[in-house]
Amino acid sequence: MHRRAALAASTVLLMACASAATAAGKASLVVQIEGVRPGAPVLVALFSSGDTWLEDARAVRKATLDGPATGKSAVVWRLEGLPGGAYAARAFQDLDRDGELDKNWIGLPTEPFGFSRDAKPRLGPPGWRRVRFDVEPGETSRVRFELRGGPEEAEAIATAYERKHGRTPPSDASPP
Repeated sequence: MHRRAALAASTVLLMACASAATAAGKASLVVQIEGVRPGAPVLVALFSSGDTWLEDARAVRKATLDGPATGKSAVVWRLEGLPGGAYAARAFQDLDRDGELDKNWIGLPTEPFGFSRDAKPRLGPPGWRRVRFDVEPGETSRVRFELRGGPEEAEAIATAYERKHGRTPPSDASPP
């Protein structure tokens, strides 16, 4: 009987130690997103793989953060319990609150957007190597980036198109 009690106590102790070790190995992450306009939410997603970082459905975490009430400002997303490893974050401000990143007829975003490490797009979203950052087990990591673009930039591109081609883009291809 003492043997069973000792075995049960040993099992409980091992499980407690394993749980404590797992908890100690988890990381925290603070994502600061700057350049947020007032009155519209920011949709942010965290990814842990270069193969899937552009697929919304494959995000390891997602959140909708309230934008500031007035003036341009920053929003902060705090995450707890992450395994250590490589991550990337991306965000956009949903000005029309439809849950989608709107794009113009060229395919450029018409809502402010940004990527971790403040990576800038070049003829498309930046690659994993330009956006990835490391999160160390048991530590709090921080990443900051700024939202860029938006309706003004999309309008400037449309105006440049008009000047270059002497006409407006086709009406079925104009931004929503």
